[in-house]
Amino acid sequence: YYVVQAKNSVGTSGNSPEFSAALLPAPLADIAIGGTASDNDNSTPPNAANAFDHNPGSEWFHQGTNGWLQYDLGAGNAQVLKRYTVSSSGDLVPRDPKDWQLLGSNDGTTWTTLDSQTNQLFANRLLPTTYVIANPAAYRYYRLNVTANNGDGVFLDVGELGLLGDSGRIIPDGTYCVVNRNSNE
Repeated sequence: YYVVQAKNSVGTSGNSPEFSAALLPAPLADIAIGGTASDNDNSTPPNAANAFDHNPGSEWFHQGTNGWLQYDLGAGNAQVLKRYTVSSSGDLVPRDPKDWQLLGSNDGTTWTTLDSQTNQLFANRLLPTTYVIANPAAYRYYRLNVTANNGDGVFLDVGELGLLGDSGRIIPDGTYCVVNRNSNE
């Protein structure tokens, strides 16, 4: 348990009421690692993959006012999604997604609606908006099915789609370079 005291030049206060709950929830990590991105147009990479590259400036650019974007985590790798983020692109507001469903599937054919959003408007360009999954379950495939954009008659853009879970993922074998953001070392 934890207690807090205030201290200043006058003296020290008594203890606050005890607090025994966890201070922070388990951190969430993007589970879209090592899988395959696709969309309803079967666009050649990297277009669909741009939505999962942790760079909202690269964007999924779609010719159409609606469409879907999906991520396959791979065979035997179903993961529980707790939250997801959608980032607007750096392009025009009318190209942003407005109405959508987030779907989950284990076979790529039968889909379960995990979340639905309508009348979404992104106040800031390139920044993620977070949505909570009310009833999380493990799925291999996750699909953002956009049914309307914010008014553009031709295009739909998504800067980034983040898939967030707390179970973590095994990073595939390979050579990696870990860099400190402050020193670049």
